[in-house]
Parts: sequence; structure tokens; C-alpha cells
Amino acid sequence: MKRAASYGRARGRRGLCRGRPAPHPRAPRQQDRPPGPGGAIWFEAKETIDFARTSDSRLLVEHTLNELVSQLGAALFRAHRACLVNVSWIAEILPGEGGLARLVPKHANGTVLPVSRRQARLLRDLTPW
Repeated sequence: MKRAASYGRARGRRGLCRGRPAPHPRAPRQQDRPPGPGGAIWFEAKETIDFARTSDSRLLVEHTLNELVSQLGAALFRAHRACLVNVSWIAEILPGEGGLARLVPKHANGTVLPVSRRQARLLRDLTPW
């Protein structure tokens, strides 16, 4: 007769709940503050992790996008729920169908960033297309 697995409690060792190994620790911080708006072209959120994108690398950021907006201020434009763009690095704005738009950052090797409908209206008011 097989014994049923115990799923409710940890087994005493840290991280071994339901028989799974402990998760890998998060990468150590490179700095306490996020990269300044001059160094980062855009910030993006992938699931629960935020990244700063520069012209040659992708850095882990320990701050949420909302915290970045409050810390770095008007230098960033919230293009989408998961994307902040440095205004000084916008090379081109591409209009799309249905009120959507896309941003092409400078030195981004062909990357195109989405702009939500609501933010596209705001972008039209801020910059001439």
C-alpha cells in the first residue's frame, strides 16, 4: 500500500515544500539605485521581473515600474503597462491601426515597443508625429 504524499507542510528544510527543491537565489544587486534615465533606453517588465535595457545589455532592476516613474520622473514615458521609455531615446513613432502606435528607440537594433491606445493619445498631445 502506497503512502499519500504530504502537501500541506514543509519538511523542515528551508524551501522543500511539496518535495520541490529550493528556488535559486536572486542575482545580487549591482547597485542600490536604478540606472539613471540617461543610461537606460527603456525599462520592461516580464512577468514579475523588471529589466533596464541599454544599447548593449539587459540589467535586472530591483524596483517596480511605478517606483521607477516616481524616482526618475518626467524623463520616462509610460508607453504600455509593461514598458517605460526614456523620452530622449525615442527615434521614431509608428502609427498603427485602431489608435495603437509603436515606438522605435535609438540604437535598439530593430526593437519596436508597443504603445497602448490611451498612451498613444497622450503621446500625440506631447509630441508632433
